[in-house]
Amino acid sequence: MGSIDGAKVRRARASLPVRFGRLALVAACAAGNVPARATEGGGNSYPIGVDNLYSGLMLPEGANWLLFYQHYDAGSSKDNTGHDNPKLASFHLRLDALAPRLSYVWPGVRVFGANLETRVVVPIVSANLDMSVARPAPLPPLDKGGNKTGLADMTLAPVFLGWHSGAFHQMAGVEFHLKTGAYDAHDPVNIGRNYYQIAPSYAFTWFPTRDVDISAKFRYGFNTQLQHAQRCHQLSVG
Repeated sequence: MGSIDGAKVRRARASLPVRFGRLALVAACAAGNVPARATEGGGNSYPIGVDNLYSGLMLPEGANWLLFYQHYDAGSSKDNTGHDNPKLASFHLRLDALAPRLSYVWPGVRVFGANLETRVVVPIVSANLDMSVARPAPLPPLDKGGNKTGLADMTLAPVFLGWHSGAFHQMAGVEFHLKTGAYDAHDPVNIGRNYYQIAPSYAFTWFPTRDVDISAKFRYGFNTQLQHAQRCHQLSVG
């Protein structure tokens, strides 16, 4: 295995300090009582699509800070046929999230010939929901809105390994998504998913020419919901 190509790393770093994408958080809302499912509505703790640029290329040794931001605004809620949800009299959801990530590549440390990285993501989210449920006349709509602001589910990856061999780069590791975000089954808005996730992943980046790169990431997430003793698994390829 060789050393990191400095020019390509500088190109990668130039494009990474601030990126926009989906974050590992959720604003869960529903009309009426919807049974909690193992994946909390079929979602995923991982922001699929965020690492589609140089996903197999580890950053240079030392501390690397990245900042992810999301703004989401929805003025309607659709049913499974694409029409406005007839159960709702009104709906408006606004979500803003900021998620700094520290990726620390340990200087001079090699494991199986690879660089060693540790990363942590600390997302902060503000979710505001104005929603009312339609009821038969003469009853007025039932307010089901709410809001929450604070720490969402954190991500910790103690060990990521990065190999570099000429134009081909690889990364492999395990991420732990922690149940740190506020969650209450009776609240219409939640900024946590109420389960832990453990996810091994593998990614590569290949530079067939100087100006072309091909990247892919493969990830398998195991979700656990401890309080209901439920387990499920989810496959994500991005």
